[in-house]
Amino acid sequence: MKKNKTIAAIATGSSVGSISVIRISGNEAFKIINKVFKANSGTTLEKLEGYTARLGKVYKANKTLIDEAIALVFKAPNSYTGENVVELFCHGGIFITRAILKAIFDAGASAAEAGEFTKRAFLNSKLSLTKAESIMDLISASGEQSLNAAIRTFRGKTYSKVLKIRDELLNLSANFSASLDYEDKSIPEIEPEEVEKVLNKAIKIFKDLVFNYEKGRVIKEGIRVAIVGKPNTGKSTLMNFLVKSDKSIVTNISGTTRDIIEETVIIKNGITLRLVDTAGIRETKNIVEKIGVKKSLKELSTSDLLLVLFDSSKTLSSDDFQIIKKIKNKKAIAILNKIDLSNKIDKLTIKKKFKNFLEVSLSNNTNNRHIDKIEEKILETVGILDLNPDEDFLANQRQLSVIKLALKKIKLASSNLKKENTLDVVFFWIEEAVSELLSLTGQKLEESVIEKIFSNFCVGK
Repeated sequence: MKKNKTIAAIATGSSVGSISVIRISGNEAFKIINKVFKANSGTTLEKLEGYTARLGKVYKANKTLIDEAIALVFKAPNSYTGENVVELFCHGGIFITRAILKAIFDAGASAAEAGEFTKRAFLNSKLSLTKAESIMDLISASGEQSLNAAIRTFRGKTYSKVLKIRDELLNLSANFSASLDYEDKSIPEIEPEEVEKVLNKAIKIFKDLVFNYEKGRVIKEGIRVAIVGKPNTGKSTLMNFLVKSDKSIVTNISGTTRDIIEETVIIKNGITLRLVDTAGIRETKNIVEKIGVKKSLKELSTSDLLLVLFDSSKTLSSDDFQIIKKIKNKKAIAILNKIDLSNKIDKLTIKKKFKNFLEVSLSNNTNNRHIDKIEEKILETVGILDLNPDEDFLANQRQLSVIKLALKKIKLASSNLKKENTLDVVFFWIEEAVSELLSLTGQKLEESVIEKIFSNFCVGK
């Protein structure tokens, strides 16, 4: 990031609305805004106190009027980025908003990169890295539970235990170093029992975080659920019931669905399902249907959960057995549909092949009781039926990698302590673990990693 570069971007969505917001941040924010914005009061913005607004007009470089707007002033260091910031609230037309942004660029501002405002907040010590990452989760939250998890991370609750452990490890390391450097100063020696207590505490906390990561991921991102089975088992009917609309075509003709159909729906407990209605899986000579079957098979490996439908009014066919074979070791729920008809399916085989299964009649669902059963079974299968609101979740893969490395090094420290090796070896691994934990909040991090993290943000944030 160039020093003193002043950046600007549209901070609201690129669609028509009542109001648009353009954000400007940097040392020359006031100098640049004075070239395009004139307050009705005649006051220049740098003379205002922070958190003060003025109504005025926005002009092009040739003094042509663009719009009437409100300018809101934030002065360094008391702003989101830690720099001088001006936010312009203008009318929400796309053309007007872009015209104002172009005028700001012509006045000397540079276009902000994705996530650059938040990156500056991090670099200027306004946010920890974990808090910055949680902002992206807040923006992209698609359900109540994903929002709650993001808020918990944003408030720092998830990491308070980690930071406390890090500080305890740092204190132990500092005391050990002091005892070596000042042997004649009667500094108390480090007791192995004290070290062991802190290491055991750290191991437990980090193991819990690693164990809960997958649960936190599905809460944040939603559960990708593929509805699979051979043709005419009720896949599209199930899709329509879950999304409460006629998203998929339902007929008595086998092979109606030829392509992947996706929809997002929020179910009980505020959990997001990313539903995928796949083409019926079977042997076929139809070229178009073959393409659909190929896409369906791909979904078997990429989805978090499979809902595998069977027609309970028919015996298991070779196509059914091929599907069962292909989903081996995948998280799945067998759904025996059409139980209102005569039963011909081999339930014992289904029970042997599937840990989780349900019997339903999707054509006789006036009270939605079967859909409620399916939703509950989905949450139970992925392990989030009874969520603990106080559970700690890591926000992303980077944080998981950091905790795993720290855990590995703490275990090595514990192992050497139990073997009664010298404390020098024990504290070498403790210091290595602390180094990993410092990168969790961004206190020790390579620039390339920082660039990668903030590139995932939207422009304007």
